[in-house]
Order: sequence, then structure tokens, then C-alpha cells
Amino acid sequence: MLEVSEIVLALDQAIAEIRKLNPKIQVVLTVSPVRYFAFGIEENTLSKSLLFVAIQQLRQLRPDLYYFPAYEIVMDELRDYRFFAEDMLHPNHQATRYVWEILQETLIDPAHRKIMADVEEINRAFQHKPRNPNSQAHQAFLAKYTAKMQELQSRFPEFQF
Repeated sequence: MLEVSEIVLALDQAIAEIRKLNPKIQVVLTVSPVRYFAFGIEENTLSKSLLFVAIQQLRQLRPDLYYFPAYEIVMDELRDYRFFAEDMLHPNHQATRYVWEILQETLIDPAHRKIMADVEEINRAFQHKPRNPNSQAHQAFLAKYTAKMQELQSRFPEFQF
């Protein structure tokens, strides 16, 4: 429960340090939709409110910051409890996936989303547990995804699978 000015100062300093390492970095701020009831319902609401005010003030100082409304999406669009885990505090997989899809559509270039999908497909393929690892079908499967992986690594040498 920091003061708004303390939150703004801490985030501003963190962003300044990050930008020393990468001046071109784009910063996205958000407020977690996870409810934190360890200190009570009222304190959770107050804490989130302070964060919203701090983000607003920080964006006035640094207009190049972007705010992604993860909290609002979960609390307003997905307000039904079927989108929460059994503890009723954490968004479930369906809610998380929904927010992730909106974030991608909003913030990530379509060409980069295609690359991300390719990487996800390759990772899923290599996590596959074959019934018969020595079969020709599985060897062809491995060859196919090894070729896809090598093609991506040739385009993006920094990728490590």
C-alpha cells in the first residue's frame, strides 16, 4: 500500500533504467485482474484504485506508455464466475486465453503473431508423446517439425528451441 507518488516514482525509475538498456522499448502497463484478498476485500479495491491513479499520472509524465486493460476485460467483460478458478480469485484458463488473444490483436503486429503461432506449433509438436517413437510416421513427423524449426532459426538466429 504505497502512496501514489511512490508508485509513480518507482515505475518511472524502472522505465528509465530499462530504456538505458533499450531506448526503443515500448512499455505496456496493466493492472492484474487477480483479486488479492489477503488483507481484505476493501484493501484489494483500494490497492487496485491506487494503481489506476498511479498509471494515469505516469502516463501524463510519459505519454509514450501504453495501458492494456486486462483488469477491465476480466471484471467487466468476463464478470461471470465461470471465468474464475475454484478460489474465485484467479481468472481461469479460458479467461486468461481470452485476455491473451485481445492483447495479441491489440499490441502485436500480424506478421509477428504468425511467427508466434509457428513457434507455438513447433513447441507443441516436440512435446507430443508418440505411441511408437520408432515408427516411420513419427520419424516423418519429427523431420517435418525439425525442418520448420530450422527454417525459423535461419530467419531468426536468436531463437532457441
